[in-house]
Amino acid sequence: MKIYLVCGKTDLRKGIDGLAALVTEALIASVTASAKSALGRAKNYALGQEKNILNIFEKGYFELSNNSAERAVKESVMGRKNWLFLSTFEGARANAVALSLIYTAKLNQLDPEKYLRKVLTEITNIEVFDPERFRHLLPWNIDLTS
Repeated sequence: MKIYLVCGKTDLRKGIDGLAALVTEALIASVTASAKSALGRAKNYALGQEKNILNIFEKGYFELSNNSAERAVKESVMGRKNWLFLSTFEGARANAVALSLIYTAKLNQLDPEKYLRKVLTEITNIEVFDPERFRHLLPWNIDLTS
C-alpha cells in the first residue's frame, strides 16, 4: 500500500494518521515478544511515541526535521579539533561561553564581532561584580555605536 503526502496541513495529517495506523497495525500484528525482552521493550517504546510524533500537528511551532538545530551546532562541531589543546572541561566551557555570546548577538541582529569587542572591553573595566553594571551589556540594552 502506498501513501502519498500532499502539501497542506490537513492532507499531511491524514497521510500521517494513515501511516501511523499502518505502522501500529504492523507492529501489533507482526511482532510478538515478551514485554520484558529487548524486542518487546522496543515495540512498546515505538507504540508509545505515536502521541509525541503527532504533536507537530497539534502545536504549529514544531518542525518536521531537526535541520535548523544541526546547522546551529555545526560551527561548534567543525571547530572542536581546534580546541583540543585545552583540557576537556576548560575547552568545553570556553566554547560554550563564546558560542553563547556569538549566537545571542546574532539572534538580536547585532554584529557578533562588534558585540564581543564591546562586551569584553567593558568587562575588563569592571573591578567589582555588580549585576547592574552587566545589564547594559545585554544585547537588547547595548549601544554599539560608541
